[in-house]
Amino acid sequence: MSARRSFTVLSFAVLSSVLMASLMLFSPVAVAQQKHSHDDQHQHDHDHDHDHDHDGMQSQAKHVHGIVTLNLALEGGLLSAQLDTPAIHVLGFESVPKTPEQKSASAAADTWLQSGKNILAVPRNAGCRLEKVDYKAPKLGPGHADYRARFDFRCSNPAALAWAEFSALDKLKEVEKVEVNLITASAQRQITLQGGARRITLQ
Repeated sequence: MSARRSFTVLSFAVLSSVLMASLMLFSPVAVAQQKHSHDDQHQHDHDHDHDHDHDGMQSQAKHVHGIVTLNLALEGGLLSAQLDTPAIHVLGFESVPKTPEQKSASAAADTWLQSGKNILAVPRNAGCRLEKVDYKAPKLGPGHADYRARFDFRCSNPAALAWAEFSALDKLKEVEKVEVNLITASAQRQITLQGGARRITLQ
């Protein structure tokens, strides 16, 4: 990524339990569960509820092909995020890896998410640095699988965090839209990224 664009590619780390609880309250997944909606999203949607348990955090996410969920929370100098996506958008498949190519893709995905590289970009002068990554590889096949990673990074100049760009779209496959749930000191809103859009206004 060119330095001329004046932003830093960041990694993510674990969200605080308080912020994550707030995010889940107003996420599209939570709303869909409260309404018990079973509407088809598009022709190749596959809706399945899955229990996720990562280091004590358990939630139920709706598995919808074509849609990736990104939860963001900005509190003081702490920018936190959670990425939740069907495995099909990470690997191109959801079954147990069998071929050498599939096994290589699975290993590469684990390395990528654990490192947090090429996930998010923010203005360079925000002075952000990685604090922690919380990632556990999903169990693939039979059936559907989801990748979930939580990240946390500290910014020395949060006033400069005017925006963030979801750089992970460069690696994710066949994503139709990204549902962003954002919490800051001054706002709580939902944003949908489509058509190649990746910039999220934070302030």
